[in-house]
Amino acid sequence: MKPTIGRIVWWWADGLGMPFAAIIVRVFDAETGSVRLRIFEDDEDEDRTVDAMERRPGDTTGWEWPPRTNA
Repeated sequence: MKPTIGRIVWWWADGLGMPFAAIIVRVFDAETGSVRLRIFEDDEDEDRTVDAMERRPGDTTGWEWPPRTNA
């Protein structure tokens, strides 16, 4: 899938061990997965914005598509 504005993804921050929900707010390069994300952290008063690349195997930081479930 190619990233598009408004899609919900998971943001992995180095060393935290769990993802946070994020929304793609800008796409710099859909082919490489370079985007700007608005991160929703449960312990922060304000959300933050980061520029990120799509997470590859072995990466500890980046974004990825959440798993699909058949509920």
